[in-house]
Amino acid sequence: MGERMLVYSYDKDGNYLGSFEPRLDPRSTEKAGYPVYASYDNTTQVAPPELGADEVAVFNKYTEKWTVKKSLKGRHKLNLNTGYVFEITDDAPLKSYELLLEKELYEEFKVNPDKYMIKDKKLVDISKTQEYQNRVDRKAYEQLIKEATVKYDAFLETPVTYMGHNYLPRYSDDYAILLNRSNFPVVIWDCTGLKSRQMTKSDLQSLKSYLDELIDEAYQDKKNKIKSYKEAISKLGE
Repeated sequence: MGERMLVYSYDKDGNYLGSFEPRLDPRSTEKAGYPVYASYDNTTQVAPPELGADEVAVFNKYTEKWTVKKSLKGRHKLNLNTGYVFEITDDAPLKSYELLLEKELYEEFKVNPDKYMIKDKKLVDISKTQEYQNRVDRKAYEQLIKEATVKYDAFLETPVTYMGHNYLPRYSDDYAILLNRSNFPVVIWDCTGLKSRQMTKSDLQSLKSYLDELIDEAYQDKKNKIKSYKEAISKLGE
């Protein structure tokens, strides 16, 4: 029995994919008097070299030779146009707008992307610059607004049911708000005199002012903590 005929396939970038036995062409074989096999795109009869771990063979169809390079599968690349990071799932060459991230850099960037800026197609550490401090402050401010908004929404959207009626949590020591079926505040309840009355525009404004105070208090508390944190950090650097 003769030796098996194998062809070796590669993708559009020349990366080795695998081998297979080509189909014998009976008509061409009979006419030629020797085995003639079907031809396939992106294949060669030149066997690739043996590969080590994390290596890939790349075929050059012009020189009909294989070269060996490191495989990037499982590593990560940064899109320089968008700032997004992707896992590399194939051995296609990196595009001009893609940057390979070393493992240590990728881990740092994943934890704290604000620490870096894309400049001249590189990822630059800006942790000791004012720009980085501005980013930290902006993120802290956004978090404050988010927390205050959640608190505001929870205050408005979590009524308390008592005696068949819905009440908002008390917005002072003496009053609660009676809601209608749409959870819209329409009646103010005097907890001291155990009586209710229709809510006026003045009452609504008072409620709004109280909720605004809640937000201001939450913001100021966080702001003071941020200030203390900055002062502590600056003292460490002295």
